[in-house]
Amino acid sequence: MIDVHKMKNKVVQILMGIGMGSSMQIDEKESYVLNPMRVLKKRGFDAEIWTLQKGDMESYKEFKIRRFSNIFSMYFHLLFDRDIKIVYAQLRSHLPSLLSPLSMKKCILVTQTYELGSSWLRRRFSLFFMGRFTRIFALTPYERDLYIKNGLKKDRVLLFPHAVDYPFFSEKPGNLDATRKKYGIDKGDFVITSVANFRKFKNLDVMVSAFAEFHSKVGKSKLLIVGKDQTKNPNYKEQHDDRYSSVQDVSEIVKKKEISKDVIFTGGVDYKIVRDLLHISDIFVNVSDPEGMGIAVYEAAAAGLPLCLSDIGSFTSVFGDKVLYSEPRDTDKLAKNYFRYYKDGDLRENNSSFLRNKMKEWDYEVAVKRFNEVFDEILS
Repeated sequence: MIDVHKMKNKVVQILMGIGMGSSMQIDEKESYVLNPMRVLKKRGFDAEIWTLQKGDMESYKEFKIRRFSNIFSMYFHLLFDRDIKIVYAQLRSHLPSLLSPLSMKKCILVTQTYELGSSWLRRRFSLFFMGRFTRIFALTPYERDLYIKNGLKKDRVLLFPHAVDYPFFSEKPGNLDATRKKYGIDKGDFVITSVANFRKFKNLDVMVSAFAEFHSKVGKSKLLIVGKDQTKNPNYKEQHDDRYSSVQDVSEIVKKKEISKDVIFTGGVDYKIVRDLLHISDIFVNVSDPEGMGIAVYEAAAAGLPLCLSDIGSFTSVFGDKVLYSEPRDTDKLAKNYFRYYKDGDLRENNSSFLRNKMKEWDYEVAVKRFNEVFDEILS
């Protein structure tokens, strides 16, 4: 490992915003913001978060936040600060992140999405700048293959998933009676759970509608919706796109189907409560479109929950045939998948065993080792 402790080196991470979404639900070992900075801090780097987001927070955890009024001011400082050795940029569609190679520094991009843009021109623009990054971290095999097929160099695109705290989520808490009582769940209930920061692309309305079909046949069942419902949050501007025009109001579905007592909305909760809720559940569901990775899916897999997922490359390239899939907006197929797991205990057990073992590859300690290997390579 390269000794940089006697050198004045800095890493800058470019973010759209700090403390947004479902940050309270994320175990710190799974923080894709904090993990690379903490690894570099141990190597002697000063680490800062840079953003155009307005606010009065001067730090996030132990790291300083620098806020800029515009992209030109940010790039002036990036270009002329000679102490900056690495720029770690998050989110391809965030322009300050995508343009960071203009700083003439060594730059790493975590795209957070495999979508390259909504038009030919945007895709070409994205690929042009992505090709100038020192490394791109692809979260899934599907994402990596997609970039390579679109002309990015193989040696620059690394498969690098977000970390999962496997020991924590795989360990079942001792007594979960209080958790069941708090959320009105009987031991005999068949519990279907989804955990997310619920925006329109998560297709929450499909999950609820499918549950209504399932519940009509299996009365002793509950649907746990764990996380904030952001489908009406104006800050997520992409939700106004035509592609989401068919998304329905979940509260109206619950009312119409008369399942208000059986669909439980927890709101945002601490990650320790997330683990408790996973371990009182029977299956987990996520039918997003798109989905870069979805840490909550991997937490559920670590907890041994059989998965109902959308039939998209970022899931199929990781989980293969050990998951039940449906098209993202296919309510009927999803309901059938719920019912198939309910009827087939052997299928649940077989998929659960595979997923528990598979998630060891995504553990936090594995990610830290990989970060060090990549930083060694970049800094050599």
